[in-house]
Amino acid sequence: MNKVASLAAYKALRLAWIKRRARQLQRAFAADIATAQLEATVDWYRFKGKTLPNRVARRVQGAQEALA
Repeated sequence: MNKVASLAAYKALRLAWIKRRARQLQRAFAADIATAQLEATVDWYRFKGKTLPNRVARRVQGAQEALA
């Protein structure tokens, strides 16, 4: 795995990946941008093998409750 030089570079890489993935999801599933960004964020953490931060977990739970 490549090491990222700084936290700022890591965040920039993460945000660029999430934006790109959200656009793909939005086109593929005709989702709104907020849902696509949330799913892309969850994908980022799943692909990295990390647990979701509490703020992301709360957003996922809120989105699921809104659908129910």
